[in-house]
Amino acid sequence: MKKEIFARLAEATALISAVALSRLIPHLPNATLVSPVALYARSRFGPIGIMIPFLGLFATDLILGLYNVRLLASVYASFALVFLLGRFLTHESSIIRITSASVFGTTLFFLITNTAVWALSAWYPHTLTGLLACLAAGLPFYGYMLLGDCVGTLALFKAPVLACFRIRPIRMTIVPTR
Repeated sequence: MKKEIFARLAEATALISAVALSRLIPHLPNATLVSPVALYARSRFGPIGIMIPFLGLFATDLILGLYNVRLLASVYASFALVFLLGRFLTHESSIIRITSASVFGTTLFFLITNTAVWALSAWYPHTLTGLLACLAAGLPFYGYMLLGDCVGTLALFKAPVLACFRIRPIRMTIVPTR
C-alpha cells in the first residue's frame, strides 16, 4: 500500500515538474505539456488530478508573471474543460480517440482564450470583424499548440503501452543456392 501511494505521488510530482519545465524552457509558442498532462491526470488520478496541471501552471505563472486576472481565469477555465475530457480516455483508448480529445481540447482552449482577449481588451474592436481578427491573429499559436498537444498526449497515453512490448531481433539465415 505504501509503495503504491509513493509511486502515485512520484508520478504526480513528475507530471507537475513536466508541466513547469515545458513552460520554462524555450519552446514553440503555446506548445507546452499543460493540456496533455490535464487530459492524462484526469484519466489516471480522477477528479483530484486537476491539481496536477494547475500546480505546474500556477507555479510557473508566479515565475513568468501574472497578468489580467480575467484573462488568466479564461486560461484556467479552459484547462479545466480540457481536464474534464480526460475522463473519456485510458491507456487502452485508440490513437484516434486520444488525438480527437486532444484536438477538441486545444480548439476549446483557442476559442475560449481568444474570445476572452477580444472581449476583455482594447486590442480589437468589439465587433464581429474584431473577433474574427483576434481569432485570425491567434491561428499560428493554435497550430503550435495543436502540434504540441497531440504529440504530448499521445506520448503520455501510449508510451507506457509501447514500453511493454519487447523488440525481438530478426534472425536471418543464409541458405546457399545451388
